[in-house]
Amino acid sequence: MGWISEIFTSSVGAVVEKAGEAIDRLVTSDAEKLELKNELVKIELDAKEKAGNLELQFDKEITSRHQADMNSDSWLSKNIRPLTLIFILVMYSLLSISSGFDFIVTESYVELLGNWGMLIMSFYFGGRTLEKIQNARVK
Repeated sequence: MGWISEIFTSSVGAVVEKAGEAIDRLVTSDAEKLELKNELVKIELDAKEKAGNLELQFDKEITSRHQADMNSDSWLSKNIRPLTLIFILVMYSLLSISSGFDFIVTESYVELLGNWGMLIMSFYFGGRTLEKIQNARVK
């Protein structure tokens, strides 16, 4: 299960749990409680399925975007992701080195570049790793 599904499922699960508590307080008949709780479980399962479909659609969109970039005639389209990663790493390194020479670097810039670097690296390398794992599972 991907991160989109996890977020969506946990949110829906919390709502279903709260609704179940409200049903217990407001409905007195055991048969009605059971019927309402079963309906909530169905709603939760439908939501999980929709979250899984959303995750799949998201993955397909990213893959198609990467394929479109690689099929482009533009050198920049093919290389923008690696260039962005290189730029962020170079800037982060320059700020780190310059702080060693008593150059005052605002901590927020270092933190921002570090967060961008982690985001880009996890997308760039982590996304490719996930693609390889999914391809291996399909085979």
